[in-house]
Amino acid sequence: MSLTTLPLELVLCVFKCLDWQDILNLRQTCSLLNQVSKERAVFHDLVTRYASIIPKSAFRPERPLYLYNCEGLEALICRW
Repeated sequence: MSLTTLPLELVLCVFKCLDWQDILNLRQTCSLLNQVSKERAVFHDLVTRYASIIPKSAFRPERPLYLYNCEGLEALICRW
C-alpha cells in the first residue's frame, strides 16, 4: 500500500506527524502530496508542536497564529 492510496484524512494525519524537512521533501514527489503539504492544518500543527519545545525567546510570531495562512506558517518554520 502506498501513501497516495490512503484516504486523504489519513494522509493528513501522517503529514501532521512529520518534521518540516520531510514535508518539503514529500511535496516534491507528486501532485497529491504537494497539495496535502499545502494544507494549513499541516503547518499549523507543526508550528504548534515546535512552539512547545522551542524557547519562547526564539519563537516570536508577529501576530497570532490563527491569522497566518499556510505560506506564512511555513515561513515561520523555515526561519527557525
